[in-house]
Amino acid sequence: MFNKSLKKYSFIFSLFFLFTGCMQTSQDKTFYSDAFTSGKYQKKTWTIMVYMNGDNSLHDYTYFDINELEGVDLEDEINIIVLWDRSGAYTKLLKIKYDPNNTSDIVSEYLTATIGGYNIVQNISNTEVNMLSASTLSDFVDFGKTNYPTDYYALILWGHADGYKSTVKGMDDDTDNGLSSGYLANDLIAQTLSTKNLTVVAFDACIQGTLETLWSFKKNGLTSLFIASPNLVPGTGWNYKKFLTRFKDSYRRPLDYTLTAVLSYQETYSQTSNVSLNVYDLNNLDISSSSQGSLQDFITWSNNSANKTAQKTLFTSDSIPTLDNSFKDFYEFIKQSSYPYKETLIASLNQVVIQGWRNGKTEYRSIGINSNQYLGGYSGIEFSADTEWNEFLQ
Repeated sequence: MFNKSLKKYSFIFSLFFLFTGCMQTSQDKTFYSDAFTSGKYQKKTWTIMVYMNGDNSLHDYTYFDINELEGVDLEDEINIIVLWDRSGAYTKLLKIKYDPNNTSDIVSEYLTATIGGYNIVQNISNTEVNMLSASTLSDFVDFGKTNYPTDYYALILWGHADGYKSTVKGMDDDTDNGLSSGYLANDLIAQTLSTKNLTVVAFDACIQGTLETLWSFKKNGLTSLFIASPNLVPGTGWNYKKFLTRFKDSYRRPLDYTLTAVLSYQETYSQTSNVSLNVYDLNNLDISSSSQGSLQDFITWSNNSANKTAQKTLFTSDSIPTLDNSFKDFYEFIKQSSYPYKETLIASLNQVVIQGWRNGKTEYRSIGINSNQYLGGYSGIEFSADTEWNEFLQ
């Protein structure tokens, strides 16, 4: 069932080397160096925080995913904290516990905390937290890091999202708060998280693997590894049991986290069309340079009167794959263009999109970009203001 509008082994070394094409050697050295102690790997500890906004049509999926989270014995080395909001029920805060009996009951521990100005008291409070508030997101991350200190921290933003396919530009739909038409904007998400020192930020939500989202995140100070899909996400979203099984048995370095997420997604949706998951290194995204071979220069060149007609014809043609809704494959657009410095730009983007998988394609790298000139409010977003991509579409 598609949309997040419809949604949302052991670590085998042979699989790792099978996917070495998904990594850059320099990245391996950078991210893996701190995993070596006394000449051998030492497993790292993690706190994973799931910001689960299921107070909408995704209500039922919250139970499935919590049961998946409870399906792996993580012992004391990986903490999972969930801010759980769903339709017709008050918001709860959970510390995930292993369920050896694999029941459909929730066996995890209910916690007490003040989140977003509301007091959540174990399983007895009558508090409805606003999941579209930046203060809620900030307090939740602070709670997880303060109470469960570990080597690394990851945040999963779970719920409805639309990238930039409509007037909504971020996470949306918190029904019990009367905010079914409200949203938590991507720029505000980035501003909120930029000071949190998170190792990984991921979206279990639709269409956030876009250049518009990456641009907004980088511009507003977010430098984490970022996992997202430029496609719609099936209602079942991530299979957390598969992911945690792989991740627990890995060396648990940052790139182990992202790689096991991609491999688990591939295993889950290998027979499903039009799905993808990518890992983006926001540290390597250059949004300021206008030099030859930069993103800015490519878009400026595409907008130039001498090139625009040919570029528009290419961009709107069937040879550039459509991802979902009004989004096109920006990577493929660059590759097929006559831009004289495209090899430089592609090499640069290969340092940004460092891992990934897409069903039906051997090319795993993918960044979505809007192709609809009539998209509501698009001309006002940061990406358009900085690059004038909206003018290219006109």
